Amino acid sequence: MEFPITAIGTHSAERQTWLWAWANDSFPSAAREASAAIKSLYDLTGFKVFDDIGIDASSGDAQDLSACAIHALGAIGLYRCPSEATLYLAVHAPVTDD
Repeated sequence: MEFPITAIGTHSAERQTWLWAWANDSFPSAAREASAAIKSLYDLTGFKVFDDIGIDASSGDAQDLSACAIHALGAIGLYRCPSEATLYLAVHAPVTDD
């Protein structure tokens, strides 16, 4: 069973910053385009945090932003990839071979 993913963003614990995946030039263009749907949260809420490429953020902030992104992307869950900058991924419903 395969679960598609969408990059949400990265959090640097050292710098206490958050960078949205759609703004991260380190990601392939297809990944940035897929994560751009998160920007719809700005239109929905008017909160600038969803339109800024990055912000000062704690680990808790990163989890809250990811929860909002999961909703916007219609995902079923979250996966964190801890490293120098923790990568947050939205996990989507599994692909079936129907």
